[in-house]
Amino acid sequence: MWYFHVQDGKWIEGPTLRLARRFAGCGTFKDGQDTYILAVGGIAGKAMKSSEMLKIGGNSWFDGPNMSFRSEETIVSSLANSLEGEVAWVFGGTNTDAGADSDFIFRLHCQGKPEDGQCQWIEHGMRLKIRRDWATAITF
Repeated sequence: MWYFHVQDGKWIEGPTLRLARRFAGCGTFKDGQDTYILAVGGIAGKAMKSSEMLKIGGNSWFDGPNMSFRSEETIVSSLANSLEGEVAWVFGGTNTDAGADSDFIFRLHCQGKPEDGQCQWIEHGMRLKIRRDWATAITF
């Protein structure tokens, strides 16, 4: 994992993920004054359900909650402001358990600080109209 310092125009090596991940969904989210990086699913030999989080400025990744199915190419979006503990959303991706693109929407809900292990993925009541992967979601 690498940080890019815009002011210096330099790449700085950061902490290594706990699991090597290819095609993981990645994004950032804020919790109070802290910003976290989120890596969801991806492939390490086979697709995974797991997620990892890193507090910006921290020196090690920690386990996040597992998804309900193995996924890759997941779309991660953060919220500008937390709504009742929901800090990030996941849209679509490839559900490798079903062998198809996904129409699922999940909310990342945290009861306490993310590093305390009190986060969970909650399936949202709505689904994407069109199944998608390799896309981008932007909040405004």
